[in-house]
Amino acid sequence: MFKFFQTCFWTGTLFAVISFLLGQFFDFIGLDRNVDFA
Repeated sequence: MFKFFQTCFWTGTLFAVISFLLGQFFDFIGLDRNVDFA
């Protein structure tokens, strides 16, 4: 059971980090569109 929660935690963390980095990247290249993965 702990393994399941650990997997969910790391998946959520990775998703947040990747979304943040993609947002920074699109800002940097001047993409004025709101990119939303939620």
